[in-house]
Amino acid sequence: MDLPESAIEERLKRAGIHLHVKAGNWCALRGNDHVSHNLVENTALVACTSGTTGLARFTQHSAAGVLANLQGIQEYLNIGTDDHMLVLREPSYLSVFVGEILLAIAHGARLSFSPRRFTPHFFVQTVLNGGVTCLTATASVLHALLPTIKREAAQLRSLRFVQLLGEGASLETIEGLATALPDAEVIHAYGLTEAGPRLTAWSSRKHPRERACVGEPISGVHLRVPDAETGELWVHSSAMMLGYVGERGASPDWLATHDYGRVDERGLVFVEGRTDDIINRSGIKFMPTQIEQLLNEHPAVRASLIQARGMGYGIRLRALIELVEGQQVQPDELLRFVRYRLPSAMWVDDVEFVTVLPCKSSGKLDRAVTTA
Repeated sequence: MDLPESAIEERLKRAGIHLHVKAGNWCALRGNDHVSHNLVENTALVACTSGTTGLARFTQHSAAGVLANLQGIQEYLNIGTDDHMLVLREPSYLSVFVGEILLAIAHGARLSFSPRRFTPHFFVQTVLNGGVTCLTATASVLHALLPTIKREAAQLRSLRFVQLLGEGASLETIEGLATALPDAEVIHAYGLTEAGPRLTAWSSRKHPRERACVGEPISGVHLRVPDAETGELWVHSSAMMLGYVGERGASPDWLATHDYGRVDERGLVFVEGRTDDIINRSGIKFMPTQIEQLLNEHPAVRASLIQARGMGYGIRLRALIELVEGQQVQPDELLRFVRYRLPSAMWVDDVEFVTVLPCKSSGKLDRAVTTA
């Protein structure tokens, strides 16, 4: 059910969560005096993010912004007191705190977190024995669990929602989940700590034929690509941060997401990757995901990751390949499979087979890691 912001706030207060905190009285950030003494007025929540720099920065959020984002999330993730949410992510992320923890508390749902390391058996038994109705995880985690989900689908019938977030999801993962769990609504959410954290949501029920997009902006969020059809996405949100701790200046009205994509005439948002992932080879600019999508169409390939090494004309492209269980394929066959469909500047030079694609601690795929 949808609750007005005032009702959400009241329920959070009854649970001991008070979002209206005076900046001068903030003292809950593990004794970090630098942070606690440099907050702007109306700060109710502080989150840590590495953003695009890789360096830790603290974002400040108002109670009104948090409640506005929570309002938008509940409009597409309609849970209630009969629901049990299982989160396969670290609870320290702002996205999890707002989109799962506060949402569950506001609607009286049961909430469970997995241990940092868990087995597919643990996952299946938790869903089966706990009557889990809503599952949330990164695309990489759900991709790794996909064989188990397909094999044990009959044991997972309690699921009403399966939500992917935190990174882009492959069509194979989304289609695999939708096919294996036809009674569950698959949701692919996209967000940004500085402006939400949630910005858009795609639903298998609402847009079943548009599985390559991340859906429509939620309430209070607007996305656009200035002066171009495809380019860097910019966001305006009613949940925009108040600013970074210790950095002067108010948060801008429109914020660059550093994500590369487009917004079509229907308002659906397509994200192709990070702007800093763009490869410029022989004067041709392209996203590694364009190659990965083609590689993933091969029946022996479960997932792929393109890594660029070198600079300028000396750039070499390496494809890390995770194979479907029981399948084998020669590197030359994969190279031929994509080459006739791509310009020469996008041709892959090397293929390396891996058991699991490399991921960061956040669960997102890691293009920078060295595997050999």
